[in-house]
Amino acid sequence: MVYGWAGTTLRVDLTGERITKEPLSMKIAKSFIGGAGMAAKMLYDEVDPEVDPYDPANELIFATGPLTGTLSPSNSRFCVTTKNPHTEGFGDSNCGGHWGPELKYAGYDVLVIAGRGKKPVYIWIDDDQVELRNADSLWGKTTWETETLIKEEVGDQDIQVAAIGPAGERLVRCACFIINLARAAGWGGNGAVAGSKNLKAIAVRGTKDIKIAKPEKFMRACEEYHEKILKSPSLRELAYTGNPFLTEFNQEAATGTNSCYNFQVAKVPKPYLDQVTIECLWKTLWLKNIACFSCPVSCSHLMAVREAPYMGTMGEGVEWMPIMEAMKMGIFNLSFVAKYVNMASQLGLDTDGPGCAIAWAMECYERGIITRKDTDGIDLTWGNEKAVLELLHKIARKEGFGSLLAEGVYRASMELGRGSERYAHYGRGGCEARMDMRFSYGHALAQAISTRGPDHLKGAGALEQGAYTPERVRELGFLPEKAMNPTIPDEKAKVVIWNEHLSILCDSMPICKSVSHFYTGEMREKDFARLISLATGWDVTAEELVRCAERINNIEKAYNVRSGVGSRDDDKLPRRMHEKPLKTALSVIDRGVFERLKDEYYHFRGWDVETGFPTNRKLKELGLKYVVDDLERCGIKLL
Repeated sequence: MVYGWAGTTLRVDLTGERITKEPLSMKIAKSFIGGAGMAAKMLYDEVDPEVDPYDPANELIFATGPLTGTLSPSNSRFCVTTKNPHTEGFGDSNCGGHWGPELKYAGYDVLVIAGRGKKPVYIWIDDDQVELRNADSLWGKTTWETETLIKEEVGDQDIQVAAIGPAGERLVRCACFIINLARAAGWGGNGAVAGSKNLKAIAVRGTKDIKIAKPEKFMRACEEYHEKILKSPSLRELAYTGNPFLTEFNQEAATGTNSCYNFQVAKVPKPYLDQVTIECLWKTLWLKNIACFSCPVSCSHLMAVREAPYMGTMGEGVEWMPIMEAMKMGIFNLSFVAKYVNMASQLGLDTDGPGCAIAWAMECYERGIITRKDTDGIDLTWGNEKAVLELLHKIARKEGFGSLLAEGVYRASMELGRGSERYAHYGRGGCEARMDMRFSYGHALAQAISTRGPDHLKGAGALEQGAYTPERVRELGFLPEKAMNPTIPDEKAKVVIWNEHLSILCDSMPICKSVSHFYTGEMREKDFARLISLATGWDVTAEELVRCAERINNIEKAYNVRSGVGSRDDDKLPRRMHEKPLKTALSVIDRGVFERLKDEYYHFRGWDVETGFPTNRKLKELGLKYVVDDLERCGIKLL
């Protein structure tokens, strides 16, 4: 009997139209947990470094974990892992909502999709019945239309649908799967990979049970954690504000930053500040709170615009990141953000990729590098909301100037030239930077070394932003006066590694980071070990889970090394992060200090300081000798 897990991996070969099922490897599960960890292991083993992201041999790996679909708190999340169209290295995305638990209830822990359909298809999973269905009539439709039409065809409004939009069909690099109309599996380019496979959607209906090894003890533990979360002051506040509170927090904090005008300005200009506050959001847009599956926090909100020109716009997704993307384009209007999020979701785009590209184009326009002759006649003056929405459509359909922006800031700037490269902000493999990092050495390091490109969700946390008390920081083994000061590098390498391990554990069970380390959450390693042990019957310790997290981090890094984007030189910051922003006292990340900080990080990781590669010794220590052998076969000699 398999406990906690469904016990099955489902494989779909679109080229041969073959559907196979195989037992989940418990050996891999015990070493890589599930979710992001198991998917990273499968990607390394199954997708060759020479494979192009759009090659049929690339895989889309949808992975749940041992807690998905149980009564443990905030376990709705699942991962989508693939070779990244942005970096051409490791790529994964994490998503909430209700799709992940539905896949588990259908009887599958992992869904692996390879090949390319001869024509557009969608996958219909109805418990044991799995089939490929013709999607010719869905091709070209938005994600919202696709979900509606599939539900009508199946005759069940309660099924869960993950769909791509026109952007994925046209291989736009920031295209993604959209779930529950507004949940984006963003930052990994998985929608473009699906488009290259002629895969339009995955619809799931699940009615099976999940067996728990120790049901009574597990139930008591779940009740205890739900109650603890409900009593947490920080999580009660998060339920009220959602993460848009970060806009005001970053504005007020001396070292905080709100990225405006393509990172030129680090604070919201005072005339616009009242337009992006939590009070403004609640007065003008809020309707009600919404929760993902089994989540006591309910930090998402249903919003509705009540005034022209966006009156009638309704949906989720008005969160900190799209608000910040709007600010990067010089827009300080929450009603616009609601419209922008809805449009991006319908087109199958994450909100960050287009925002970064358009902000870059706006700065180029401001500096005279491009004119209306380049932009199809569109006026790209800062704050032009109409222009942004028009470009969003053009990006999704690769039309005119939008075709250039659809490639992302790195590739677009390389193609355009004319000095535009100076204003394109990207890190590993050309993946664009979403947020400013100048306020914190810890955040800067976390984003530079993130395996999927610049990203605060892989290794950044709340220690440097005042969310933890000095006493709690000391309990974690750090010196508060150093770990909590974002302007100095001391302790930051250790803090980032701690954050990385917790983030990996969250993504591998998977569980939402909101109840863990991101917002002084109430659950950490020992709590994860307790829940997994009770659910699966394994006797797992916190120390063993941290070891699993280290193993996962190393195999993600090794995938990048093998793909040519994992060296020390690739662990870099955008140029502007080393330059002082306008109109603020915000410091910069000193280049020399940052390089020394990387030295510390590699040292504590047990990696080679010169190359930034994992060492032979470290990989073998983690039970990854086969990775050492594989890298050597690829001509990569480790220290």
